[in-house]
Amino acid sequence: ANGDYIDGTIAFFAATIGLIVRQEVIKLKFNHMIAVLLAALVTTMISGADMYFHLGTAPETCVATSVLYLIPGVPLINCVLIGINNF
Repeated sequence: ANGDYIDGTIAFFAATIGLIVRQEVIKLKFNHMIAVLLAALVTTMISGADMYFHLGTAPETCVATSVLYLIPGVPLINCVLIGINNF
């Protein structure tokens, strides 16, 4: 979509740092929802800097693509199912 190498690089680093934050929060035995929330916050703050400083040609694509790793997978679905079935 109209992004350039700057947008792609920022999105890559934002997603990588967000993934590291998510893994470290899970290692600390926090709830998976909290881990996803903190990872989304960190990723959006980093990729949002592209939008704030207008570093690339299409900063909105940087924000949109950097959080794609947060699409719910098996751990989140299991967390929701356990929460529903245990209450």
